[in-house]
Amino acid sequence: WKVRLPETLSSTHQSMAVSPDGRFVAAGSTNGTCYLWDWTSPGEDNLVKVWKAHYRPVTCLAFDKDDGASLFTAGEDGVVNAWCLLDLVDQDCPPGGSGSIHPFQTWSEHQLPVTSLCVLPGSGRGSTRLVSSSLDRNLIIMELGGATSSKSFDGSGRTLARMCLPSGLHTVVTDSSSGRLYGGGSDGNIYCIDLCKHAIQETLD
Repeated sequence: WKVRLPETLSSTHQSMAVSPDGRFVAAGSTNGTCYLWDWTSPGEDNLVKVWKAHYRPVTCLAFDKDDGASLFTAGEDGVVNAWCLLDLVDQDCPPGGSGSIHPFQTWSEHQLPVTSLCVLPGSGRGSTRLVSSSLDRNLIIMELGGATSSKSFDGSGRTLARMCLPSGLHTVVTDSSSGRLYGGGSDGNIYCIDLCKHAIQETLD
């Protein structure tokens, strides 16, 4: 599968994401625009949607790990947005018609660019939890309730916790049980956070 890129994409390590079923590919650009492709559709025109997601370059994209119904984007504007995939693939709206597309949840918790998004597996009960990292040294844990479209969203998005680390962060990942987070610091350290205790430890120099 090959696609002709309409513009330069962001060079960050999370500037592209693939849905859990492998059908959709999303990418973010340096001018804040996001692109969504359905690579299984016949023909050469696989582009499903183009929309303005952020005011500054897009740094991270991630689908929720359960059914891929939500797409999360983050940018250098310090904002994390949640988009409903059903809205993005709406056949009544042309690929470039982004005027009616809005995130159904927005978090503005960071003061500096968001560097990484980590969707926690096994959240359950129709909710999704995700973690964002930033150069402002903060890890933010967020929770999102289930949604079928932006119009039916129940408004249950919230911030669960904020953890300030000794260094700016470039990435965050979790273990398979979602019990620990590992943040890669700009000081060369990897910080281990026990989510049960919210304890922060340096694990590697």
